[in-house]
Amino acid sequence: MTTRSPQKNGGYRTREVVSDLARALAPVPVRDRPPGRTAGALGAAALAITFFTFFAGDFARRFDDEAPAFAAPIRDHGGFDIPVVVPVTAVLVAAALLVTAAALRAAAERELADRARAEHLWAQAWYCARCGSAHFPPAAGVPTTALGLPEFRRIVWTAGGYGHLADRF
Repeated sequence: MTTRSPQKNGGYRTREVVSDLARALAPVPVRDRPPGRTAGALGAAALAITFFTFFAGDFARRFDDEAPAFAAPIRDHGGFDIPVVVPVTAVLVAAALLVTAAALRAAAERELADRARAEHLWAQAWYCARCGSAHFPPAAGVPTTALGLPEFRRIVWTAGGYGHLADRF
């Protein structure tokens, strides 16, 4: 259900509200956030911080004769320039976060790949508000008795290949 509420500035704010019943009868898991969004945001932030902290500072040092003391390379006991090691490490961490985000998103898409089968089965069923249960028409392999919402969800989600998520969502 979509609701619109007036704002003080004369505009409207639109938001979508999903009831508990709609979540319980959903043919696929309803996630509040896409998987991997946090890892992707952290990876992008790490890349931006790395660029602006180290690479932009290095660029400024090359063209500024009076570079600040913190911009000068610091040598440790191994002979490495710390301003070179740190950005390389930060870029590797950012890349790892971005790869993790992409892998999580791809795994979620693979997991819901058989969504059409679940939606086909879901479309055949109906919900009785009077008795609070879901029902299937007589068909092969599907119970025709009244089903509680968790049972209904497990049957539909198992048809889609993601029945293992029924308890979590």
